[in-house]
This record gives sequence, structure tokens and C-alpha cells, in this order.
Amino acid sequence: GYWFVSKGTAVVGSARDNQDYELNVNGITAANKLSYSCSNLKIDGLDDVEDISIVFNKFQLQPFENPVNPKKYIFTDSDACEVFMTVPLWMGLLTISLFLIILLLGLYMLWRVSPPDRFENPKGKALILTTVDE
Repeated sequence: GYWFVSKGTAVVGSARDNQDYELNVNGITAANKLSYSCSNLKIDGLDDVEDISIVFNKFQLQPFENPVNPKKYIFTDSDACEVFMTVPLWMGLLTISLFLIILLLGLYMLWRVSPPDRFENPKGKALILTTVDE
């Protein structure tokens, strides 16, 4: 199963004047017995009137006790928000694939090189090429 955050509210203001903002927290979810972590989490507001967003660096959330040792307040293994196949990783794989294709094509061309079928016979008639000087 999975756990998820269903509602988020940000309270902005002072002790006398507070403003509540509803937040879009639909992406915060993880498998059971795992915490949720994100190195750079941006949460946008749901209100169209005012554009609000909150950015967390090194964010981690765990809504349950540690099942291994409940007396210790440490996070369990985390389900990270970062994607596995990032743009630099794709570019690296694409570059390596291109170089491998060029290398294999070059090796194929080298293996296809063969000696000529006929060689010049030293006992036969010599090949004479004439040149004209101008």
C-alpha cells in the first residue's frame, strides 16, 4: 500500500493578521514503511488569485513511527521524488551509443578489407606506363 498527504495549508502573517493558503500536495506520496524525501521540493498554491509557492531544500516526511525501533526518532528508508533517468544521464547514454555505433561500423569496415584477387606476376610482362613531359 501507499500513504499520501491529502491536504496542505500555509499560514502566512503575524499574530494579529493571518492569511491561509491551500497548497497542492498531491505529489507527496510513498510506499508503506518508507518515508518521502526530496532534495528540492516546490509546492504550489491552489489559489489562482495569488501566486504562492513554497520551496523546501532536503525535505523529508514520515507520518509514522520507525517500525524497527519506535524509541529512536530517525527516518526509515526513503522514496525519493527525483527521477531516475535525468537529462544528463540520457545525454551520456546517447553519446556512448553514438560512439559505439561509429566504432562498430569502423571495425566492420576493417574486417571487410580483403587482398586483391590477382597479383602482379614477376615472370610475366611488366606493366609499362608512359608519361609525357611538357
